[in-house]
Amino acid sequence: MSLPGNVSEDTVSLRVVASWNAADLSNASTLELKTLIRRIQGARFSSNILAKYQNVHLTLGPNNSHRINEIEQPNHRAEDIVLQTGNKNRAIQSELLRMAINFSNDPNARPNSIQWTQIGNGNNVTDWEFTNEAIKSLLQQHYNNKGNPFTVVKSDSRADIGQELWNHDIAIIHIPNQQGGSRHGFRCILSDHFGDFPSNRPNPVVSSGGANATILQTSGLLSQTSSEGAFFGAIWFLEENSIRDFLSIPHSCPVLFIPSHKRSVFGIRMELDGILLWMNNQVIYQAVFEVKKQNSADPEWSGGFSFHQVRDPCIGIMNRIQNQNPNLLQQTRIIPVYLRVEVVKATNTWVARFDRFDSFVNSQTRPQIVDSMDIRDLPM
Repeated sequence: MSLPGNVSEDTVSLRVVASWNAADLSNASTLELKTLIRRIQGARFSSNILAKYQNVHLTLGPNNSHRINEIEQPNHRAEDIVLQTGNKNRAIQSELLRMAINFSNDPNARPNSIQWTQIGNGNNVTDWEFTNEAIKSLLQQHYNNKGNPFTVVKSDSRADIGQELWNHDIAIIHIPNQQGGSRHGFRCILSDHFGDFPSNRPNPVVSSGGANATILQTSGLLSQTSSEGAFFGAIWFLEENSIRDFLSIPHSCPVLFIPSHKRSVFGIRMELDGILLWMNNQVIYQAVFEVKKQNSADPEWSGGFSFHQVRDPCIGIMNRIQNQNPNLLQQTRIIPVYLRVEVVKATNTWVARFDRFDSFVNSQTRPQIVDSMDIRDLPM
């Protein structure tokens, strides 16, 4: 039993796999087919995955015939706003894009309402912007008003976007204004709005354990909550020294730990998962954390991260400082940090993956990861 050319199921390019048909896979073993399916599933939201395997939903199934069919003719995640199948948010995103495409192609279909605004001549999808009223209308029409219009088009990774956006390589972005209102618009090229975590990680740091680990385990705190803020607090409690080294915080500097809280800047509602604040050589540093957690035995991060996740909170903080005290902004440095938490239920431990970004100059700065750190075997 083997794959074509006796290649390894662990290393063969998925581009090569995509070119195989049922006959090519007919001699593959169960293990080889299962491994290929898991690899495809694990890469389905990646920025460089072939369209054939983008946004798919594959299952291992009962036999190899099923598995071969999954690899050769994969199914995309189903979402239908009329039939109300699949994820509600993704279905509404796809419908909004279909509406904008229709407006750009047919002048007679163009709306005259507060829900939609035409920018430019209206002949391109990017000429159309919509408000939350358009989202509320679809929620009312198809879902009996069940759903939060403020989060429907907020995509934290490529895993959150609708199939139509994948098909047309288009992202939905938030457009704030100085008056406190906001709209949403369409922008071409997903890779201009989503990034990927580095696949080549540094050697992981093993949890330092000690008295703090004993206190946390004895309290049972992390088994009582799924809050990302709780895990952020726990990692600072457990691994303060490693985090100080990672962020270049002198061990002699006192650090203010600011827990999860909400802010609103220029119409953008932001929930900040946590901030570390310290002062060194007359410079005020704020490390702004975005925290995401997965409980899966095989965590899936191929969807990457949306630029707005790491950029908007930092730009919002910078704008507030600028408005209140422009001179203070000159001595303030904002450090964006993404913290991914992976709970390993089999061992009752967790992994903390840190990615630090270069500071932002303005709202157009493309997020760039400049350093990473992983800490494993953390106690629950």
